[in-house]
Formats: sequence, C-alpha cells, structure tokens
Amino acid sequence: MDIILYKCNSPNYFINKVLAAPATFSGALREESSVIDPIIAIEASNLSQYNYLYIPSFSRFYYINNIESVRTNLWRISCHVDVLNTYRSEILAHQAIISDAAKCI
Repeated sequence: MDIILYKCNSPNYFINKVLAAPATFSGALREESSVIDPIIAIEASNLSQYNYLYIPSFSRFYYINNIESVRTNLWRISCHVDVLNTYRSEILAHQAIISDAAKCI
C-alpha cells in the first residue's frame, strides 16, 4: 500500500487544493484501520513539514491532524478524510442555481 504525503497551503474549503513536495512511502496495514480517520505508522527521518496525504488503496485524500514520534524514525500519523478533495470530480460535475449569492458567504 502506498501513501503519498504533501504540503498543502490551500484552505480547507477549497475543492482543488494545491499540493506540493510529494513524498511516497510504501508499506502494509498491520492492524485494523478506519477509512475515515486512519492512524498510520511511517518510518522516516522527519515528517513535520507534511500536513496532507493521499492513500490510493482507499481512494481518499486526508488532512493530517497529528504527527507523534513513537521512537527514532518512527512516526504515528492521525488523519481525517478531506471529503471535498476526495469527491471533487463528482462535486464539480453538478450544476446548481444560487438565488442569492450574498447569503452563501
């Protein structure tokens, strides 16, 4: 299973987020995992610059909520699904009529 970490400076409410500095890690699930709120262990020297990730096996993008140091070069990452970016194609394919744009802000 691959995990791609990113730096993301886009606001949470953006659908098309700008993702930079991808870093791919390969591994396997060794225990149960939530698809909505996964907790993943990654072996690397430093992950503090990343705040976003994609898991192709789950077909979902995630915000990184917390990064904990377990031991030297082992990190535990807590995530939460980014629904807007995960389903952006479906969302952008829909058409809507907004009667009063001022009420939407």
